[in-house]
Amino acid sequence: IGQQISITANFFSIGGHSLLFIELYHRYQQLYDFDNRVLSIAFFFQQPTVLQHSQSLQSITIIQMKSVHWHTLHINQGIASFAQERIFLDEQMRFSNKIAVYNEFIALKIIQGSVSIDRLLDAINIF
Repeated sequence: IGQQISITANFFSIGGHSLLFIELYHRYQQLYDFDNRVLSIAFFFQQPTVLQHSQSLQSITIIQMKSVHWHTLHINQGIASFAQERIFLDEQMRFSNKIAVYNEFIALKIIQGSVSIDRLLDAINIF
């Protein structure tokens, strides 16, 4: 601590070891927010000087700026899955006034009195 270190000095020749190197690499990831797929720890092992690390970290910011963000394929039509078809049909049957979902036949026999057809239709709300 407090010693002047040359930027061309090898990390390992000035007393660094593999565990300290891993800590340094992790610190780089935190500070410069890069993914290990972009710059791996093996790459930094092969470039052990402060100058080489600095150049690599500067290149990572350029790479990240040039990286292409993902875009949609603008596909708005496709084959529906069976689950999507079921949901669509269920929605059509439930919320459409033109489809009778449950048709149940009922026969009634009037034994006594009379029935007004208009009132009966109003009661069951067919038309």
